[in-house]
Amino acid sequence: MLKRLSNLSEQRVHEEIVGAAEEYHARVYQKVRIADVIHIDRLNTRVAGTYALQAHFDFCIADENHVPAFAIEFDGGGHVGTSDAKKDAIARAADLALFRIDERLLGRSLSGVTFLQYLVHTHFLGQTFRKWQESGQMDPSEPFVMSGFLKPDAKNIFDSRFNFDGAPRGRINSRLNKAGLPGGPFHHFGISSLMLGREDSSFVGFASVRVGDRTAFAKARIDVGTPSLGSLGEIPFGWSALSHFCEGMVLEDLCDEIDLLLGGHYHAGRNWETVEADISELCVAGYAPLRGSGGDRCDPRLASYIFPRK
Repeated sequence: MLKRLSNLSEQRVHEEIVGAAEEYHARVYQKVRIADVIHIDRLNTRVAGTYALQAHFDFCIADENHVPAFAIEFDGGGHVGTSDAKKDAIARAADLALFRIDERLLGRSLSGVTFLQYLVHTHFLGQTFRKWQESGQMDPSEPFVMSGFLKPDAKNIFDSRFNFDGAPRGRINSRLNKAGLPGGPFHHFGISSLMLGREDSSFVGFASVRVGDRTAFAKARIDVGTPSLGSLGEIPFGWSALSHFCEGMVLEDLCDEIDLLLGGHYHAGRNWETVEADISELCVAGYAPLRGSGGDRCDPRLASYIFPRK
């Protein structure tokens, strides 16, 4: 007669985020009623208030003072989104950050940090960054970059657990050097990248590098629904902080594409025509270029979306 209080996927979400939350003395509440998170008398309509009494957030993370910090909705398999708009509207009205994730992001990790853990760190470090700006310890125009938060025992300015592109760049350089291709020993200087984003915090990244007389292209994406970013949206570049995880993902994928080319699988990877078509479709779907990188040693085609040719 008894039912499980959470399914396997929901339990995985909880297990991923609870440790990261504890680093900030925060607590994770599961299946908490919306009316226990916000003041329903401040909602615009009675219908919204009634819904808040009946519905719940899958997860609500509260800070050390037990004040709700943000909520997570797990839109897994079998999810019926008929009431999503109501929940999204309530989050916006309450200025509560709400993140929607699905199975594709469960367990996805870079440098020992999963995406869901990174989401928790991004929110709480974002609040720290904002307090520094408000107190004058940080220039108000300084962009919020997660890799700027170094480890307590950092040996250099790049020693951050959120520096997701350093390790794959090193592996790319090692692979191409070992293959004895021209352009070494600093092949990582030849990597081009392009990151596109949409205001709902969905991001798609592309990267390329020369592999002999061919070019390896890679692609990665993160789809996070954010109907409300709460105070994170007030931090310079805060809304796009999650894209840095996607940047690490696309460089990991570039490692795999390089292996395909070095293994002689010339038709298994992407080519410029398919990449260009993908970028065009994404721009039509509301994505816009956020940033890119490239130099004299890079294929200029990706970087041209950020730095148009004259």
